[in-house]
Amino acid sequence: MANAAHPEQSSEQPPERPSRLDPEQRRFAPETGTGLAALRVLVEPPARPYLGSGRTWADLAADLGTELPTEYRALMELYGSGQWGGHLRFHTPLRKGGQDFVEHQRGTCEDYPILREDFPEQYPLAVWPEPGGFLPFATSTYGDELGWLAEGPDPDRWPLIVYPRNVDQGPPLEGGLVDVLLAWLRGALEAPGLPRFGPDDDPAEYAVFEPFDDNAYW
Repeated sequence: MANAAHPEQSSEQPPERPSRLDPEQRRFAPETGTGLAALRVLVEPPARPYLGSGRTWADLAADLGTELPTEYRALMELYGSGQWGGHLRFHTPLRKGGQDFVEHQRGTCEDYPILREDFPEQYPLAVWPEPGGFLPFATSTYGDELGWLAEGPDPDRWPLIVYPRNVDQGPPLEGGLVDVLLAWLRGALEAPGLPRFGPDDDPAEYAVFEPFDDNAYW
């Protein structure tokens, strides 16, 4: 009879969690395809993307003083705000009030010049609304920020860049937002400030999206 304080441990192994992807998708999704079509196979969009309330895209553009890239808006309309890969939080764009998109952007862009004045080599970026300034839209669980360098009048030509918290500033990223996100989820992107998935990690398992809702801080 088993001791009540030390019950016998079952020798049975817990059942394996079924994969999110069928065999054909597992062959395709981790390394093949580009754009939203490929992302949809790798990561299923939520049934009801959460964008927040109180603003329209036009309101957001007016409050920021600029339109945002078309690709970003298309991604957000499909997935909404939420956390990618357990690490990268895309802020809620159309929420008004509290820690909303505009307030987060203002906080970052007001603090950065103070740091830049004291440590210009570690903080070399311009920040929005300075010409070519950094405009953030996502934050990692470690406090790194992903955003655009607003270079020129066409947002669709703005390069992406990571503002890292604990390492030196790196160069702009190559490619558009969706393909950069795909490359990162597939473990094929190495950028200072973004968590790196290891070679033994399976993109079909860690490439997940957790949607936000009204209770989310971001």
